[in-house]
Amino acid sequence: MLTKKTVACINKTIWIELIKKVGLRNYSSATSKAGIDDLLRYLRSAYTNENSDVLNNLDDLIFKQMAFEQPNTYKIEKINVSGNITPEVFNQLEDTLNINRSFYDETLTAMIKVISSRLVIIDNTVSRIIMLVKVGETNDKTMFGVQNVIFNVTIDFDKKLISTGYHKGSFEKYYNESFAETYEKMIHWLSVNVLANLNVTLSEFNEEALKTTLYKMFHELTAPIENKLELALPPNVDGLIQNFFDDVGIQLKEKYQKQLYSILFQDYGDAESTEFQEGLYDDGWIFRFGFRDGDFTRATSRTEDQSPVYTSPIYWNLKELINEKTKLTDAGFVWVTDTGMIEAKIDVQNKAFIIYLYKTEHEWEEDRIEYIRRKIIQHL
Repeated sequence: MLTKKTVACINKTIWIELIKKVGLRNYSSATSKAGIDDLLRYLRSAYTNENSDVLNNLDDLIFKQMAFEQPNTYKIEKINVSGNITPEVFNQLEDTLNINRSFYDETLTAMIKVISSRLVIIDNTVSRIIMLVKVGETNDKTMFGVQNVIFNVTIDFDKKLISTGYHKGSFEKYYNESFAETYEKMIHWLSVNVLANLNVTLSEFNEEALKTTLYKMFHELTAPIENKLELALPPNVDGLIQNFFDDVGIQLKEKYQKQLYSILFQDYGDAESTEFQEGLYDDGWIFRFGFRDGDFTRATSRTEDQSPVYTSPIYWNLKELINEKTKLTDAGFVWVTDTGMIEAKIDVQNKAFIIYLYKTEHEWEEDRIEYIRRKIIQHL
């Protein structure tokens, strides 16, 4: 039966939105004035009285809310997959994975357990499985007491990736164990109870390859912007610079010329410089980056508002060094897609990608992390 510990995982206001969206009847008892116990009673009653189509829609919305709307941090690691996996393979795992299980049928006695999962099937081959995995329970300091701690774990057989999503702030505030400890326990459980049965094994990325991948993703967004900025330079700019240096009696060196270019680029790239804005950031931009230079970390940031980094003198000062190293330890991306903007900071840590998502008005939250996974595989 649907439990209070799971219901409390979703904000009351969002529950009201879900209830209205699927058209549950008599939802007045679930208004914002009602407590969590009232809401729980209402939902349990709805699950016993509503028709199956409405309840299936509700289950799908709850699943999407927990799996895609709530996580803001993802860890992505590598797996080995021996071959194509058909839906029939999962028959033996029905009791473990609870595929398409209704939240009303929730039975969580074990501390680590799959609440519900969904298969994504393409041409009779399972492309990926998305699981809501309970990994423990919070302390009692949340607004509604003890809650289930739920991770979104996606095993992508096509891309050979396993990603784990969770809400970083809530986890660190209310859970009495580190993410690293919890993750290790969960991964061990998945390896024994799920992966082994699918002939899938955990693997490791080469950390230097991940840093190179991050640079390639960075370069994909940055190169077109730099090209557009260079095309915006006046045709006689080199002559003007040479005349200036002649007038002040200083020999013009290439580095001086590039520094003057960078001043113009910073102005052209400024959001207030509307003359050059049209088309400059059509595909997105970088808002921060970091890399290692010997024993030092070099970085620049626009994290206050995720604005383009190209207005920063530090970027232009470090640009040549970035391209020489061709490796980044972290980077902040804004991608402009047909369904909205995707804003994310990606770190390379312990042979894995750590992705921090910023809240945007993207149409489908599921598409945000899937878009980033595609980008990673494209450049890996």
